[in-house]
Formats: sequence, C-alpha cells, structure tokens
Amino acid sequence: MNMPLPTALPSSLPGAVSGKEDHVLGSLEDMIASGAWAVGSRLPAERQLAEQLGASRNTVRGALRVLEARGMVEIRKGSGCYLCATSTQTAPAPRTPALDQDAWPERLEACFVVLPGLAALAAERADAADTAALEAAAVAVSRAILGQDSAALAREHAGFLLVLARAARNPVLLMVAEGMCAKSSTVFSRFFAFPEPDREAVFSDLVRLMGAVRQGDPDAARACMQERILRLCRLLAEHAAVRFSPFMTRHMGREEGRP
Repeated sequence: MNMPLPTALPSSLPGAVSGKEDHVLGSLEDMIASGAWAVGSRLPAERQLAEQLGASRNTVRGALRVLEARGMVEIRKGSGCYLCATSTQTAPAPRTPALDQDAWPERLEACFVVLPGLAALAAERADAADTAALEAAAVAVSRAILGQDSAALAREHAGFLLVLARAARNPVLLMVAEGMCAKSSTVFSRFFAFPEPDREAVFSDLVRLMGAVRQGDPDAARACMQERILRLCRLLAEHAAVRFSPFMTRHMGREEGRP
C-alpha cells in the first residue's frame, strides 16, 4: 500500500526528526528574514541562541550547519557564525561549470564512486549536531517534495549532501562534495515525472541513509547511498531515456538481485 509523502519524517522510521530541530531551524530562518542581523555580522553565540530558542546547543549547532550548507551563514572555527545571505535564493551558487542534461550519466557515476565512501565516513564521525542537521535537512527535502518544487528539491537535496560531507570531517571530501553534489542534484528536475511509489522510495532511501548515520553504522550508510544512487539511475533510464556507461549499467543490474 502506498503511503503519502510526510510533512515531516515519521517517528517510526530510524533517524526520525523531532519537532524541536525543525522549529529551531525555522525560527532562525525567520529571524534572518526579519533582519535581526545584517549580512556580514556575527550571530549570537550558540549558548545565547539556545537560551533564546529554548533548545539545546547541539540542536542549535545542527540548525546552523544546515544554514551553512544552504549558503546562508559561514561558521568560522574559533570565531563564530557569520551571516552571508538572508535566504537560500541569494546564497552563492557552487563554483562549478554548468553542465547540461547530457552530463547526468557522468554526474551520477561520479556520485556512485565517491558518495558511498563519504557516507560511511560520516557514519563513523558524525556527532549529535550533525545528525540534528541531517534530520532538519531531510525535513526540508520532504517539504520541497510536498510542494512539488523542483528547484527547492534540488537545493535542499544539495544541502543534505553538504551536511553529510561536513560530518565526514575531511576538507578534501567537502571540496569534492561542493563541486559535485550540488550540480548532481539537478537530476531532481525530473523527479516529479516519476510515479508516486518511486518518489516515495527515493525519499525512503534518504531516511534509511540518515538512520544509518545516526546509528553510527558505516556499512549500512555505504549500502544505503549506493542503493539510492542506483535507484535514481534506473528511474532516469526508464523515464527519461538516460543512457549510462557499461560500468553503471552492470551495477544497476546487480542491484536487488537483478540479472
């Protein structure tokens, strides 16, 4: 039986988000939009924000990392958190060359090679703030799906991947993610052409990945990321006639015991 896409992650699923993390992220976005701080200024310390919002410092830290992934703030180690933009629409785009739809096979092949290992590393190294940030980012993805907003879905999915990359604690991998993942998220421009059960499965893959990171299970995180990418490849092959390399085709066939 098909389940409707959730307005927030169901609590029965692993890594489910609480209302508190979502509330803190929304409150910070509202404060920024209202002009509480000028672009370039330093935000109050995490302790002050936690007291003001009635949340833990870990929850606040996770929300700030989501905003950083969206390009709205910059967290400077030893200095604090600074406002870069008042909305995701005005956040700077990743400095990567533009690629057209014909490059989707190469983008997803690169993701398949790089991202499963990154996910495994994130599962080993993520702290409570990282998991809170992933949960908040997943809620933002679900909202974009409910709103059937392709641009928002691409943006929020890129934000989720960048939060995951920061959790891996490897600056080189973060640079790779910034240069690759955001642009790869453009495959979601075709997302709403997929049948609803397939859309639900793609979102469920994200929830399982988040649960594996939360549980500190690198093998499960690696497998979840591989399954998620291969599912997207199969959907693009079926519904958008995208042709993949023999390397990816072999892996797509092996997935779920396919010949």
